[in-house]
Amino acid sequence: MTAAPAKKAAKKRGRNTGKKLGWAGYASVLRSIKAAPQTAQQLAERFGIGIQSMRRVVTRFHDLGMLHRCGWQKGGLRGPCVPVYGYGPGTDATPPEGHRAADRPASRGMSELVQVVHILRRLEQEPIGKVALAAAVGSSPMRVALFVDHCHRIGLVRIADWSLRLRGGRPGALYGLGTGADAPRPARVPRSVIQRRNRAARRERQSTLHMIGLTARPLAGQQAQGASA
Repeated sequence: MTAAPAKKAAKKRGRNTGKKLGWAGYASVLRSIKAAPQTAQQLAERFGIGIQSMRRVVTRFHDLGMLHRCGWQKGGLRGPCVPVYGYGPGTDATPPEGHRAADRPASRGMSELVQVVHILRRLEQEPIGKVALAAAVGSSPMRVALFVDHCHRIGLVRIADWSLRLRGGRPGALYGLGTGADAPRPARVPRSVIQRRNRAARRERQSTLHMIGLTARPLAGQQAQGASA
């Protein structure tokens, strides 16, 4: 088979070996495994990329502690046993006795995948906003925001809390790694309450400045007397 028909056949089977997953794709792979443990071949067919490329992806996720090998199954009639990957860290299952494990050594590189893991680890620590998350991981705020929105849409990330703004306005969402319902949005603070708080803060600030002025006057007088002496 020539190169052109082979490429056409691969595309027909939905296995475009040149396809790049990107941040959103890597997150979707994790979410798919979280829903149900799968082999690299099953994931490759689901996401339409080559089996070798997907093996590198799941192996790298495994190396970084995002996946574990929860079981083994035979890869075809004459094929070797292949690992079944489960979501999250865990103890790897031992390959069946007498079967050669069709697994590859630890993958290296894949900087985009590593950055995805870095972002998800930060989301796992504590609820955080998109802007703060971008600053913490050193990535573009726009790209991080789009990634968080995707993870929230597919159910890999949830709104764990909300931050209230000092001067009112809409509360900001704080995201955390995990599934489940979002934290309820707090009620918006009425404008009258905001104005009352601002007036109280202004009065307190003026009172503080007045006290500072009173305590500074004797010191100024003492300095003047010392200069005249």
